[in-house]
Formats: sequence, structure tokens, C-alpha cells
Amino acid sequence: MVRESLLDQGRQIHAATEDEISLRLPYEEKIKRPYFHVQPLEESQLQTWRSYLDFEISRKYKDRIVFLFERCMIVCALYEEMWIKYAKFLGAEHCQEARAVFQRGACYIPKSVPIHLEWSLFEENLNQLDRTRELLQSIEQKVPGLIEVKSHYVAFELRHGNKDRVDEMYKEVLQQALKQFQKSSSQSENRKLLHDMYNYWAAKYAFFLSRHRSEHAVGKKILFDAVEKDKNNPTLYFYLVDLELHNQPLDKDRVMSVLNKAIHAPLPQDAKETLSLRKFHWSQAMGIQLDYKVMNELKALHDKSMRRTAYGSTHSMRKRPNDFDSDIYSKQSRLDTSVYGGEHSHYQMNYAHTQQNYSQYYAGPTAANNYQYQSSGQGNTSANQQWSHQYNYNQDWNYQ
Repeated sequence: MVRESLLDQGRQIHAATEDEISLRLPYEEKIKRPYFHVQPLEESQLQTWRSYLDFEISRKYKDRIVFLFERCMIVCALYEEMWIKYAKFLGAEHCQEARAVFQRGACYIPKSVPIHLEWSLFEENLNQLDRTRELLQSIEQKVPGLIEVKSHYVAFELRHGNKDRVDEMYKEVLQQALKQFQKSSSQSENRKLLHDMYNYWAAKYAFFLSRHRSEHAVGKKILFDAVEKDKNNPTLYFYLVDLELHNQPLDKDRVMSVLNKAIHAPLPQDAKETLSLRKFHWSQAMGIQLDYKVMNELKALHDKSMRRTAYGSTHSMRKRPNDFDSDIYSKQSRLDTSVYGGEHSHYQMNYAHTQQNYSQYYAGPTAANNYQYQSSGQGNTSANQQWSHQYNYNQDWNYQ
């Protein structure tokens, strides 16, 4: 009786083990390189590890998941997405282990912007503000000049009420951007990008002053100064309009004044049509009576736009012109190394790899490239994903 009982238990364990092996065998058979090498992995190999990890995580057995992650990190030590995935799995419930994973990832890829930004948000979620600040300062020193890093740092200080520090940071980066633009040669291919960077920071600073300092007039002056330096840039006029729309209390006359100024500015025709449509929709929504002739012109433009939309045409007048907010991160990689005074003016790991399967370049999450107007007159953005591993930091860490 005892013998049969033991044999039966053994058979059950054997059957359960075979079932577990059969579930994992398809993944194991696809793994062609279970060791570390500086040569990039094929995309199919990366996808196998992603799928294998997702499967193991769905089984909810921590020891086995950690074991598989450790195997994966031997092979994928130079892939930041795997370090981040590992740390996210451990999360705040295992903060010491997650912190150790971030440290190891930063050791293998010391200039990884995604790892440092994720790490900083992880520490911030644990209310380790000094540690968060150290991490942001560290990556800023390692890869100076990246807009995404500075924007993240500014947002961190703003979230914690350090408005004086935010003001200083905006002034510093705005002056730096202006100096770099002024020093650039008029024939330099980087001049346009440097000018866009100055405009970007000018817009950010103007909105900060208006929303958080109640200095709307000062913010508006900063944007007007930027317009004087770049009168043919439609995006600056869009920001001027948005600045007035977000000002409280809302001044309808000032909004209409800015819209009229933008429409009569030396802008491309499609930008003027877009601004005119916005003027039409906004006046309709706010109950503003326009001149009869002007109203007819705007109505005709609106009907023309609606007809083209109905017939499936993607006419350029329904799109916001390309701006520095849409592709500034990706274009930033074109800067000469002399622009920011260092060999790491953008984040690019110097491994021999193809762009498809081993891109360690951090272009950053981009803003909307298209700005489509609805009947209410408000903008609707659609993001162009430039970074292949774009993470929603706040949701992932349940940050409030």
C-alpha cells in the first residue's frame, strides 16, 4: 500500500513536470543564443524573450519568473527595455530588489536615458526625492543637451512645488539655447534646429509663467520676442493663441486679436487656413458675432474643409504645421558634437548594430505632429511614436 502510494505521487509529479516542460519547450527551442555577446540579437530572438517572460509572468510564480529574468539579462544585458521590464515586475513591493536591478542596468548601459528616467520615477514614487534629483542630475551630466532629460527634470521640480527652482532652470536653458543659436553660422545645417530649440523653451517658459506664476503678460512678451526672431514660424502663433485660451479669466478680445494677428502674419497658406478655421470654430463656440463678409469667408473655408474630409482627402490645411514640439527630439541627433561641448551630445551607444534590431538611441517620446481641429475649435493631437520603447511612467508606477 505504501509502495503504491509513493509510486502514485511520483507519477503525479512526473506528469505535472512534463506538462510544465511542454508549456515552455516552444520558447526554449527558439532561443538560439543563451549567452552574452556584443553583437546584436535578431529581432525574432528579442521577441522570443519578450513572449517567454510574459508567459512566465502570467503563471505568477515569482521564483521562476526571477530565474528566467536572470537568464534573460545574461543574453540581453545591453537592452534597456529588458532591465526596465525586470524592474517593473519587481515594482514597489520589492523596492530593494528593483533598485538593485536599476543599478545593474545603469552599470551595463551607463548612458541609458530610459533606464535613468524610469529609475528616477521609481524613486520619486517611493518619496525618495533627493535620490530622484541625484539621478536626474547624473544623467543630465552624462548626456548633456537632451531636451527630454531637462523637461523631465523641470517637471519633477514643478510637481513638488519648487517653482523658484523651475523658474531658474527655464531661464538658464533659454539663455543657453539663445547663445548657441547666436553662435551658430548662418550656413550651418544646425541653425534651424537650434532656433527651434530656443522657440521650444520659450513656449514652455511662457506657459509656466502664465499658469504657475500668474505672470501672463511676461509670458506673452517672451513668446512675442520669439515671434520677432522667427516671424515665419506658424507654431509660435499657435502657442500664442493657446496661451490666451488658457489664461484665466478668459479675455475674448485678446484671443481674437492674437488670432487676427496670426492670420495676417507672413505664414504659409495652409497655416493661415488652419488658423482661420480655428477662428471660425472658436467664435461659433463662444457666441462671438463676426463681420458678415468675414463670416462668409470663414464659412466657405469651413465647408471646403468638411467636403474634403468627407471625400477622404488629407488636405494639409487640416493639419497643424510641423513644429519644434513634434520632432525636436529626433532631429536633435543631427547636432554637431560641438553644440553641447561634449562627445555625447545625443544618446547613441557605440556598438555595431542595425537600426532595426539593436537601436539604443533615445529619441524620446514626441509630441503631436498633426493638430486637427474639431467643431468645438479645440486641438486634438495624435502622437508620432519615435521611440520604439515608449513607456507611460506615471501609470506604470501608479504615480499620482
